[in-house]
Amino acid sequence: MIAVIGAGGSTGLECVKRLCDQGKPVRAVVRSPAKYEGKFPERAEIVAGDVTDEASLRTALAGCTGVIFAASALGKGSSNDAVCHLGALSTARIAKEMNAKVVLITSRMVNGDVFGWSPIRMFLNTLTWGGMDAKMQGENAVRASGANYCIIRPGGLVYGEGGSTHGSTKLSPAGGDFVIATQADSRSGVTEYQINRVDVAAATVAALERSDTKGKTIELVARAREESDPPFEQHLETLFKEIPQDEVVYPFFASNPTFRSEEEQNGNMSCKRRVRRCTGAT
Repeated sequence: MIAVIGAGGSTGLECVKRLCDQGKPVRAVVRSPAKYEGKFPERAEIVAGDVTDEASLRTALAGCTGVIFAASALGKGSSNDAVCHLGALSTARIAKEMNAKVVLITSRMVNGDVFGWSPIRMFLNTLTWGGMDAKMQGENAVRASGANYCIIRPGGLVYGEGGSTHGSTKLSPAGGDFVIATQADSRSGVTEYQINRVDVAAATVAALERSDTKGKTIELVARAREESDPPFEQHLETLFKEIPQDEVVYPFFASNPTFRSEEEQNGNMSCKRRVRRCTGAT
């Protein structure tokens, strides 16, 4: 069973659809199931779950072998921290207990240490009341949790539910564009900046299923398909191959005891072992 947290959102919904299309057992986790009656494919199981309530979340994820975290907060300040940061942490910890893989969907340019002075990031962070900062803290928490993880950072999201989008784009409303994957914090060589939610969902599900995505942070954009491009599904099979595993131990880990094990807090874990723990490397 695969759980999709934040299934009521446009990207989460596309993840549910993708899993259903593949015949996978999927559980759509939303705070108020009655609100989404008739929204999901019939084969999807709809359950109540709230990432800010660990007991509720634990019940919703029971028996799952994989978890997609696509939740986000629309409110101010503290709600972003509660959902995108602490909610991601709770999800990762529960996933680790269940020996389940977790794929966290965040955003490109989320890392303020690298893109903090980017006008685009500053605008998005202001617009979402600190949402970008909270997502980065959520990433850090997932990396430090010891869970088997993969982090997906899509570029500007277009289309998806209903097939409509804001602004102009050359991408296909139906998805199936040529997806470009790069490693975390890519600052050069990437000229595209958008991606269809349908393609994000396809890549996310593939990342969940593939063993070569363990401990990786992957940024995704897309361009319009060209005649010489390989078929979409074939391209997905090799999309993540060249992306390296995470190697950076963010300073945030070392200074915040919330995300450190008792062994680390007592100073008994070597730097090399800490890197392995934070990255999921074996």
